[in-house]
Amino acid sequence: MQPDNLSALWGGLSTCRRDAFPALKSGSNFPYFCLKPDSCVKPRLAYLLAATLSAMSASLLPAQEGSIGKPIDPGRSTITVHVGKAGLLSMAAHEHWVNAPIATGVVDEAAGRVEFTVKTASMKVKPDPKISATTQETIQKDMEDMTLETAKYPEISFRSTNAQKQAEGQYKVDGTLTLHGVSKPVTLFAKRSGDSWTGHTVIRQTDFGIKPISIGGGTIKIKDPVDIDFAIFPAAR
Repeated sequence: MQPDNLSALWGGLSTCRRDAFPALKSGSNFPYFCLKPDSCVKPRLAYLLAATLSAMSASLLPAQEGSIGKPIDPGRSTITVHVGKAGLLSMAAHEHWVNAPIATGVVDEAAGRVEFTVKTASMKVKPDPKISATTQETIQKDMEDMTLETAKYPEISFRSTNAQKQAEGQYKVDGTLTLHGVSKPVTLFAKRSGDSWTGHTVIRQTDFGIKPISIGGGTIKIKDPVDIDFAIFPAAR
């Protein structure tokens, strides 16, 4: 309902005389109103107030059309985490790449907004031909149970807070990453590549309460910083 119509409705109301309604002679104080001099009704005051407030809110809020964005295509989009090695005997260790498929997400180019969620249980260490299947299973299990604690922290999420254009098709994106139950500000750099956005960022595991795995008294250990590369494709409509 438009404000002008509401004004007309409110302006047309007038309190009826109590003696016009025998039912009110019992002592009821609920007011009756007239929309017309010859037709009295008992409108719901709460409805009129709600309609008025709704119309006022609609006139104050900016239009949302065009700012919803597009859903991210989980089938084509990828996030890859590179876990490096360190320590005196790092040459005996192995570097790992982890696939982190996006479960849900939205990218809004017009508003410079992106957000997505990853299910930690779906993250998989990429097979390494240099190690046995048994070792591969151990690495996967250690990542799930010791690093990510997937049962306790089932999701990783990112939500952008600001995007600044650096050059044509290139943006610096600030946002909040929630990982291992900890939310921290992170910055990533994104570039337009065909119909996708590609980019890179680096985070430290210890910033999110994760202790990098270490064996042999630290002679072989995982680096604290991890590299994250992504390619985000909006879903076709």
